[in-house]
Amino acid sequence: MLKFTYVKMSLVDSILNIFLGDKGKKDIKEVSPIVDLILKCEDEIKDISNDDLRSITASFKSEIKELKKPFSLRLTTLKILLRTLTTLKKMRTITKKLKNGNKLI
Repeated sequence: MLKFTYVKMSLVDSILNIFLGDKGKKDIKEVSPIVDLILKCEDEIKDISNDDLRSITASFKSEIKELKKPFSLRLTTLKILLRTLTTLKKMRTITKKLKNGNKLI
């Protein structure tokens, strides 16, 4: 029974590959340009000293930190807005309870 199931799935896989293509080949096709770019840069990177690499890394970190600032500010603003909206919702609930004569506790 196991052998038949394997053959059956293999047949289904073959048919799907005909219509949808091979996933492995698609992945290789997608990654190949990136690998080619890395290989082209390999000679340039080999010649850079460790101290220069540390300097370049520090520079990248600084640039990333600067790029993150506007997003950090937006995130902080959204957090404050969310807290404000949550507080307003709680206040509305309390106000409704008081109007209806319900106890708050």
